[in-house]
Amino acid sequence: MHRVSERQQQEISVLFIHLDKFKHINDTYGHPIGDQVIVTASKALKKIARAKDVVARFSGDEFVFIVHDSTANDASHVARRILNIFTTPLDINDVSLYISPSIGIARFPKNGQTPTALLKNADTEMCRAKHDGRNDYSYYSAELTTEVTRRVHLENMLRDALVKEEFSSGSSFKSIHCMSAFTVSMFYCVGIKLMRASFLPTFLYPSLKKVDKSMTSKNGY
Repeated sequence: MHRVSERQQQEISVLFIHLDKFKHINDTYGHPIGDQVIVTASKALKKIARAKDVVARFSGDEFVFIVHDSTANDASHVARRILNIFTTPLDINDVSLYISPSIGIARFPKNGQTPTALLKNADTEMCRAKHDGRNDYSYYSAELTTEVTRRVHLENMLRDALVKEEFSSGSSFKSIHCMSAFTVSMFYCVGIKLMRASFLPTFLYPSLKKVDKSMTSKNGY
């Protein structure tokens, strides 16, 4: 994909599509119905693809839609058509199933120079669309990767400090455990969304000397 685009000086849009709450369909109606949902969704996606585009199932409930020789507006148009597919229920074995997609978009060459990078970034952006309410599409930005990396790093520091009992005496051990449990419950896709800074206890950490509310407030946690 990279070599073809570079040779023909094309711009390529990679749409990473996740079917929201697909697991609930499998759990409620069984895997045979779930399999039919995948088949029906695949056929619908192929219908809106051009001859030079690529549609592929990436994993259980995820698809990749590659739009060759496309502008950002072209990618948005395809994303809106995909969303429109699922505005009506899917009729499968006399069962009407409502399902929606979350879509992340990354573009070559701006958002990645290799297929691996483009898929990773589109997947990351899909998670943002899902976290922001599902049934929508979102474009990748480098700031998102920086934000997610920072959140995961801070979460790892919190866990490490808890294990090593490096929290300052200003916060009770019980309240720290409650904060940790609440933080884990807010896990979404590729990152950890931490509690608001006003609830984050000050703690000592060897590599950074001290992490406190001023740091988390600055970074938007």
